[in-house]
Amino acid sequence: MRRGKPVRQRAWELVAWTILLTDAPAKRLNVQEALVLLRERWQMELLYKLWKQDGRIDEWRTAHPWRVMCELYAKLMGLLLQHWLMLLFAWHDEQRSLVKLA
Repeated sequence: MRRGKPVRQRAWELVAWTILLTDAPAKRLNVQEALVLLRERWQMELLYKLWKQDGRIDEWRTAHPWRVMCELYAKLMGLLLQHWLMLLFAWHDEQRSLVKLA
């Protein structure tokens, strides 16, 4: 049920579909490559979301542009180091979750 209404059969049939729209020509990007790019992009978005939430890269303590840039670079370097250490020590675990590890 969705919003108190039963889900129609046609909607259940569309659940199995993955619809990709791209402006890349078929000569340069086939369906399998597009699906790989979709999965990779999703992982990058999840990582950026994690960095924004836990690393607070969208917050700073000053209004001076150069200090904001310096603080942002310092946070990104720290997050990158943390990410590499998590991958180094937790990559072998199949149940790994970057959110839980962070």
